[in-house]
Amino acid sequence: LYTGWIDNRFIFKDTPLDEIIKNMARWYDFEVIYADASVKELCFTGNIPMETGVEEVFTLLEKTRRIKFQITHKTITIMKEP
Repeated sequence: LYTGWIDNRFIFKDTPLDEIIKNMARWYDFEVIYADASVKELCFTGNIPMETGVEEVFTLLEKTRRIKFQITHKTITIMKEP
């Protein structure tokens, strides 16, 4: 969990979205806007290779049907799924 970066992987277990996004923002170099602050506390579990494109990672997270991402240049807006 804490050494996933050694194997070039994002590994998280019951981790709040805010913490996941902070780690990804450092790796992929993007800014984050939360349209709904409540999504920061949603927890996720996953194991994703770091070489996976940012859009693909967001697509995987969107499949939970809990959140939605909007990408505009280097800014990511995170919203609650309606």
